[in-house]
Amino acid sequence: MSKRTGMRDAGDIDAPELFGSDAAWAPTQVLDARALGVRHFDLEEFARYRCIRILTYSASVPMLASLFDQIEEASVEVVMGHSRTVNDMAALIALQTVAMEDVRKALQNISVSRREEILGRIRSGKLRAWVVEGHVSHAKIFLLSDRPDGDRSVLTGSANFSTSALLGDQHEVLMRFDDDLAWDHFEGQYRRVRDHASAELPLAKLAEDRRDPAEGMSPVEAPVLAPDRGLQVIQIAKPAEAKESVERGRRLERIYDLVLPAMRKERPKTDKMRVRLDDSIRKRFSGMIRRQTRGQAAFHPTFSLDLDRRQGTVCGADWPLESEDGQVSRDAAALVAFWETYGEAFRGDVGKLQKDYFVFLCWMFFSPLICTLRRQAALEDRDVIRYPRVGIIYGKSNSGKTQLVDIVGKFMFADDFPSAVRTPMTGLLLREIDASYRRMPAFFDDIGWRRFRDHAPEFIKDETLPPHDESPCMVVSMNARVGAFPDEVAKRSLLIYSSASLPSEDEDGRITMADRLAMIEPTTHLYRCYLRLVLDRLDAEGADWLRLSSEVLSGILIECGHDPAWANPVTWQEYASTRYDALREQLRSLLDPARRQAARPAADSEGWFAEGGKVWIRVGTNSFGHPDFEWRDLPTYMLHEHESRAAEFVLDIKAVENFLGSRLEQPRWRFPLRLRSVR
Repeated sequence: MSKRTGMRDAGDIDAPELFGSDAAWAPTQVLDARALGVRHFDLEEFARYRCIRILTYSASVPMLASLFDQIEEASVEVVMGHSRTVNDMAALIALQTVAMEDVRKALQNISVSRREEILGRIRSGKLRAWVVEGHVSHAKIFLLSDRPDGDRSVLTGSANFSTSALLGDQHEVLMRFDDDLAWDHFEGQYRRVRDHASAELPLAKLAEDRRDPAEGMSPVEAPVLAPDRGLQVIQIAKPAEAKESVERGRRLERIYDLVLPAMRKERPKTDKMRVRLDDSIRKRFSGMIRRQTRGQAAFHPTFSLDLDRRQGTVCGADWPLESEDGQVSRDAAALVAFWETYGEAFRGDVGKLQKDYFVFLCWMFFSPLICTLRRQAALEDRDVIRYPRVGIIYGKSNSGKTQLVDIVGKFMFADDFPSAVRTPMTGLLLREIDASYRRMPAFFDDIGWRRFRDHAPEFIKDETLPPHDESPCMVVSMNARVGAFPDEVAKRSLLIYSSASLPSEDEDGRITMADRLAMIEPTTHLYRCYLRLVLDRLDAEGADWLRLSSEVLSGILIECGHDPAWANPVTWQEYASTRYDALREQLRSLLDPARRQAARPAADSEGWFAEGGKVWIRVGTNSFGHPDFEWRDLPTYMLHEHESRAAEFVLDIKAVENFLGSRLEQPRWRFPLRLRSVR
């Protein structure tokens, strides 16, 4: 969107603007007329004309069916709209979806014997329908022309093209004009709406649609999201009032509420904001809506994999493991481009962040197979801890945790990867997901520490054999400090600490990065290739799954011409040895020789003291009285828990030195220099 209200971006100059000028539509026009008589509306009168064009906010299904079926000889055009089209993108998509549902139902109501004839009229261009989008006229117009005697007429007024409006008791009013001035005026208005602010509906496709008429259409089928529309600039303006039937209004609200959460970021901030659409943005909108609609319809996204036959299914649909080399190369380039954005925009230990996030990538790619290895290990009475079914990315905000999970999920399953679980995490929910998602990873985003502590550890520590062969891994992102996880959780999970972040004050950098990442649209070919190669080696090398996963993924990148430093193969032992690196650095800073004291630190001081194989460490507290470092974060084998208190904890000195990999340094004693007296 343009940051300057009322002005177009430089790249939009050649884009068709779905209403060129606000000024052209600002004034309300008055047409001078005189009443000559009163008559009742007669639908049969339509049949006397060979060309019928209608602009209406709402068209009822019975009236559309009658128009398509009974008026056989005429060329028919219908442009449908709704006052909420000028509100926001979510309302626009909802409108178009409802319009397509109405037209599809009207076409399906036509008898089978007449269907081929109707299809012939559609293919010849004699039956056409549009749905408005953008800033549109509020008029209702009926253009009737090409009678044998050459007469033509305009009907306009308050009535929509619906049974209740034209044949019911809504007390609507239509005015009829037969003069050239009125014809030129209303036909010009109709053409502007149809040609510049409307999208044509695929009538042939809707007529051949064999789905149950009661089954709603997906919002991603809305014409405004069609991938071949090219570049558009849609004028967003204030909503106008219009009467709606109760049933149609409810359907609009239902779809609007469904689409709005996915489109919330696109809502205009002012009355004159414009929404810039191109194919990449439409694809992104479609993906957002698919994920949102899955979340609204009590639907469990599933991934199932037959390891023997090398066949997969995603959400019940076949998902073959074959891949195209060209698509794999494009995915590899997109993956490398995504990882390189960290080096361009993030601050901190970016190199470590890239390597750690690569470990997470290898785990998440391999996660659908974790359940198989855990089951084999449990049946053979082997250790299952080395196969973590929970991956946790934690750290401060602005470190790209949510974005990382989303993009990796897109590389795996594209738009079929489920959005974050919105239901609050509970033990029961974890069990339900474990039983229903099969191998599809489940994502819990921005989980609070208290809720995680109350519900997740029991699930993580459960090492019993599950009753089902396929179960998902859980992905958790949360803002947490270094060493926040107790040892029994840390050793059973894949823990990734974000060691770098995007500066919160760098708004331009954040926007630039977001725009670049929005353009990354991976396919699933790289992941299909990865799975095929991993399955070929799984039986022989499944013990160290991380080495297998990282070698396969690194090999694919190298074969595609990429050899980044962050994508080197890594073993499980190498990861396990670095799992506590951040905690080691924090403990090492607490045991700085300069902080050593000659005796056990007093309650009002900070520092450490070593004696008799023990180390006493006293830390500061914040304004709420909470200690700056939690001794419970440390591995239990080095703690003297019965002696440790809130801001003071006691450690075993040998365990500490083994954990740090070095002996505790002694302070350097400084002796005062005795100066000779000058005689």
